[in-house]
Amino acid sequence: MPGKGLAWLFLAGAAVGQHIEYGSWIRQGLPTLAPAEDSKGDLIVLSWNLALGLGPAPNSTLYLLNRYGRDGSSRLLADTELAGRGSRAALLAVGRQDRIYVGVNREAEPVLGRFGPGEARRSVALFVPFTQLVAIRFAANGDPIVLGKESADGKWTIQLVRLDAETLAPKAQRLMTGLPASANALAVDREGAVYVAGSAFSADLGLAQASTTIGRAEMGGAFVLKLSPDFERVEYATVIGGRTTAGAAAIEIAADGSVYLAGSMLGLKENLFPTTADAFQTELPGERSLWASRGFVTGPSAAFVTRLSTDGSQLLASTFVAGSVSDSINGLAIDANGKVIVHGTSRSLDFPATGVFGTQCGPDRGRAYEATFITRLDADLRRVEKSILAAGMVSNGLPQSTMRGQIFFVVDRGLATLDLDRDEPSDVACVVNGASYRKLSQVVPGQLVTLFGRNIGPESLQVFETGEALPLAADGIEVLINGEAAPILAALSTQLNVVAPSSAGSGEQRIEVKRKGERIFFRPMTRGEYNAAAMLQVGEDGKAIAAAESETAFLADARNEDGTLNGPENPAAVGSLVTVFTSGLGELDAAIPDFGYGDGLAKPRGEFVIDTPQGRLTEIEAATVPRRTRAVNAIRFRVPELSGNTLPFAVQPLLSSPVMSASEFPNFLYVRN
Repeated sequence: MPGKGLAWLFLAGAAVGQHIEYGSWIRQGLPTLAPAEDSKGDLIVLSWNLALGLGPAPNSTLYLLNRYGRDGSSRLLADTELAGRGSRAALLAVGRQDRIYVGVNREAEPVLGRFGPGEARRSVALFVPFTQLVAIRFAANGDPIVLGKESADGKWTIQLVRLDAETLAPKAQRLMTGLPASANALAVDREGAVYVAGSAFSADLGLAQASTTIGRAEMGGAFVLKLSPDFERVEYATVIGGRTTAGAAAIEIAADGSVYLAGSMLGLKENLFPTTADAFQTELPGERSLWASRGFVTGPSAAFVTRLSTDGSQLLASTFVAGSVSDSINGLAIDANGKVIVHGTSRSLDFPATGVFGTQCGPDRGRAYEATFITRLDADLRRVEKSILAAGMVSNGLPQSTMRGQIFFVVDRGLATLDLDRDEPSDVACVVNGASYRKLSQVVPGQLVTLFGRNIGPESLQVFETGEALPLAADGIEVLINGEAAPILAALSTQLNVVAPSSAGSGEQRIEVKRKGERIFFRPMTRGEYNAAAMLQVGEDGKAIAAAESETAFLADARNEDGTLNGPENPAAVGSLVTVFTSGLGELDAAIPDFGYGDGLAKPRGEFVIDTPQGRLTEIEAATVPRRTRAVNAIRFRVPELSGNTLPFAVQPLLSSPVMSASEFPNFLYVRN
């Protein structure tokens, strides 16, 4: 029966929107870089082989190329022997005749490899030792154009090379040394002219040819260089900036020859980065102040998109694309209709998102939150047409498929497709840890799982008693994990709270949502043994209670030694026992029958610790909490000596790196000294 049970709800609205289709599981290695698309619409994925104990650095030695067909088929194309000790994959692209290009940065020198249908693999060493590969584009005749960079004594060198499409022999090269600028992106226009964009650390790049500064550029800004097709002549050099640092991460050339730049800046309120009067967003939201992190003073970033005239001298359009916390762009594309699509990372739950993805994936937790955004603006940068903000998506750029109206990206170890023009009557925006609201990449038996979306439950909130057998469906909606129905704690049209079944299988997992037997959502995941996260305190209305606005972490659902709720008016004493409620510890022993807040609990089966600014706590006890769903566990520890009146903390796996920065602790307790 519906009733006043344990809900842990964050209530948020939703509207019409876009659709994400989750597809093939990446079966070999861990994907890196954005997928590329060939002429047949198959996706090319580059991954490093974790099965051999390898990682992204410094000992990655083997990369795998896989082709994933639209029919769900997959095939290993090659295991790249390009990589040596200390290697990092840097480039993945598909050129003419479906030739696949892979660039790897190595300790010796960068290497570019080519894999063509029916051809032997070719590879060529590029540039000089210590150079970093940055980007690859293609001339109209198929010649690859590669951008590299290196730094020394605070100055940067930009290197360009044009390779023969058949032999990979160099056809043209340009070395630009001693620049106060770091190159991040590359573009080629219809006439063969080459554009380099990035971050300038001065308003003057030291290039006499057609230099232009737009805005104050007090600390430099985003820059763009236009060079002739043979690299011999600099057509123009433009720097755009305000009072803070800024840089371009991506560049594209419109059909009329105008130039789009997208990137990020130190997003303080009065940054004075140039915007145009009728742009989508001319001022930054939020307070946006500096903070200290690991001994350095830093601050929020803000994303921008700018359009320059064909000669680089005028600002045609310029806008922020930002929320109130911190946002950055790392991808830009122009679709077949001339619309601008940008991709990046946001820590702002008020980032301008539309449709079902405008639904917040949990309460605002400040800098602890992070999600991917993909946003489409009109050509004049006056309006956001479609925008998603979703936790759990990982992608390092926008692949060529953007031109076809669909965007492919990697979600953990699965491939997904975003269709900005497709609308579904029922859709899921995000799947998160039900305790912390962080993105969910693995499922632990018995943990809380929360799904946010539209039309995924009943119109009226239903909360089910945890002392009774929980239902496996609500209003015709089922959530299945590896094919097994998950017990439902609470259901609403915009949110489902479920418990991962304890019998969920190992290895690859899948989360499905079905309405009256018809699947409306699918996503591949992994099965984990540990995924603990402290609970947020929840009020009687089902909404999470945030910490004071001045705090950077969020209040945990913690109880003092006498069982009273920890809070600013009821802090815990140093040396006393505190209890924190969690989810995701895996299968603990049976609940202690006579549970009491001052009593000792069992030692947990899972190996985990609690990180605090005072050090790592290992004397921890845990148990399943009686009279609550088995998804909830209790962790108990003693409050250490500290100088302030709050104790930030994080529940961590034993072998994890210690949390160092105060801004990275997801929870805290109030303490009385």
